[in-house]
Amino acid sequence: MEKHIFKFGEKSWAIVVPKIWVERNRIDEKSIMRLYEDANGNLVVSARSENPKEAELFLDSKIASDAAARLVGMHYRLGTSKLRIYTDGTELGNSQFNAITKLVGASCPGFEVISRSQKEMVLEDFTDVKQVTFETLMSRFKSLIAEEFADMQSGNLKPIADLEDLVNRFFMLGIRYLSLTHGAEELNRFKIFQLLETISDQINVLSKDPSISKNKALFDQLSNEFKICFEGFGGSYDSIKRTFEVKDSFMKSVAKLKLSDLQRYLVVEISKNISKIAEFGLEVKHDDVLIPTK
Repeated sequence: MEKHIFKFGEKSWAIVVPKIWVERNRIDEKSIMRLYEDANGNLVVSARSENPKEAELFLDSKIASDAAARLVGMHYRLGTSKLRIYTDGTELGNSQFNAITKLVGASCPGFEVISRSQKEMVLEDFTDVKQVTFETLMSRFKSLIAEEFADMQSGNLKPIADLEDLVNRFFMLGIRYLSLTHGAEELNRFKIFQLLETISDQINVLSKDPSISKNKALFDQLSNEFKICFEGFGGSYDSIKRTFEVKDSFMKSVAKLKLSDLQRYLVVEISKNISKIAEFGLEVKHDDVLIPTK
């Protein structure tokens, strides 16, 4: 879409933004817009404000520890500056709080636990994302992965796990940086499409071995998980919980099946990728671009 620019006042220029974009982002005369220049020199107009984003997350005592931790990781990636995690009367188990603390310490640079009680935990971000740049992130990624290759070549395998942990930390910081500078919805749409394409590739590989057709129940479970994951698009935390419950049940059933190593790996990865779609879809508004939930 091309737009003409026109003079506005003594020293400014202006363009008219599309009406459909204004309506989709619920912009009115009180809205504050963001303007920034991307890495290619393009001027980007964003409906996202720079106001700190605070959020609350309700968890019940039945949610799996890893699912609780992944929800917190999702908030970090999406740029939440302060997160209150609470329960409405049922004490959260130590395993859930410990899983969250472990994830934050390992993968969420700058996110700190500032208070914790039996029924509540509060996390706050102390990182100034304005000091982060794409170039510095890429430089760190390159040096860390180059070290991994060097260790593989020399046979010195022990440091690789620690290097991988550092790569994961910078990945999370990179996702948070992109979310805050380019908009979470745009980033999540890309991730969702990427995961959908990956799932299709994995199903295609499985289809090359006719013996997989003996496990119809396995694909019934995957199909059910796939349907549930889209119910979270737009804000349903309950669907995230249900998706992880189905995934956990699926993992237990897979362990009992007679599958080849490749088949077992692929079906497990499909289930994991479906749960990731549920996470990324939580902050995406419905429109005609995404797969409908019904």
